[in-house]
Amino acid sequence: MKVFIIHGSYGKANSNWFPWLKTELEKRGHTVFLPQFPIGIDKQNLTSWLKIIEKYKKDLDGAVFFGHSLSPAFILYLLETYKAKACFFVSGFLDFLDNKEYDTVNSTFITHKFNWKKINENCSKFFAYYGDNDPYVPQESLSKFVKLVGVKPLIIKNGGHLNSETNYNEFPQLLNDFRTIE
Repeated sequence: MKVFIIHGSYGKANSNWFPWLKTELEKRGHTVFLPQFPIGIDKQNLTSWLKIIEKYKKDLDGAVFFGHSLSPAFILYLLETYKAKACFFVSGFLDFLDNKEYDTVNSTFITHKFNWKKINENCSKFFAYYGDNDPYVPQESLSKFVKLVGVKPLIIKNGGHLNSETNYNEFPQLLNDFRTIE
């Protein structure tokens, strides 16, 4: 199976639980892509990320996607064109966060008018995870996201933003849930 793991705003491909998950999935025989996308106030936008993902165009259709923070919005955009076997969304949102630094770089991703009909035609298996005390994304935004996607979330007590700041350098629940679609 082809799998994409996509970081969020100001993120790095070699941080959080991403390298661990890549290693675990490769041990199971899957092809895993962990691209580094442009980050920063003058580099991060939907257009620049689409230029990077264009390199993987032949591998996108039918892939499994893991996205953290902003990247679930990016993945939803991709689902308007490509089919996915499943999507795993961690701390996903589609709102402004009332944080100028993040709202500026996130704006082109979250202001897109999503074609939910097409998204749901192209993927029917969604998983969502978020911490009950996320310091970056308000609980209302997380709740709104899962409602729009139509998925029941796994809410993790004291999970924060489910990143290395809260010791999420490994995320066994993702691997366990992935096994249900193998």
